[in-house]
Amino acid sequence: MSTATAAAQTTLPPLDPGAMREVLSGLPNSKATAALVYVGTPTDSWMGASGVADIASNAPARADGRFRIGSITKVFTAAQDQNLLGLNIGMAAFGIK
Repeated sequence: MSTATAAAQTTLPPLDPGAMREVLSGLPNSKATAALVYVGTPTDSWMGASGVADIASNAPARADGRFRIGSITKVFTAAQDQNLLGLNIGMAAFGIK
């Protein structure tokens, strides 16, 4: 069975927006000022944000906001090319039910 076929046959649990908001609720903290999150399944999606978009003005981060990521994408691209990332990991692996 191919990976695509196995993924298509996997039943995903419904998204739990409350649990996702709770995970984001601790921002800003000493390690991050904000997070913008998009979670999507074949049947549902959720966008959320927490923290501040601008430290000077204390403007809140918005779910539809954008931020510059510089060249960090090269690291993820290289890791995925070498199959070092499991991009089909469920949210339960991150403590979200």
